[in-house]
Amino acid sequence: MFFFAILIAFILIQFANEKPKVVVVLKELNTKNQFWDIVKAGAEKGFRDFDIDGKVIAPSNEDEVNGQEKILKNVLKEKPDVLIVSLIDVTRISI
Repeated sequence: MFFFAILIAFILIQFANEKPKVVVVLKELNTKNQFWDIVKAGAEKGFRDFDIDGKVIAPSNEDEVNGQEKILKNVLKEKPDVLIVSLIDVTRISI
């Protein structure tokens, strides 16, 4: 969570006159492993607290490398100001 606080401070300095667009792409959501749910909740709280236009997205499970790659390609088309990614497999995703 400390990382998100530093990141949010940096974003606020860079985009003081406009609402920055931030996208967080995680490995998975909706699983029995609560780690990514906690990360998502923390990011969303930061978005609300600091008035950031942000969203958290992910494939439904950590086996969906192709799904995450598709998500990343779509996100890049949106041209967010900040993109935070937790890659499922760094050797298999090519963007």
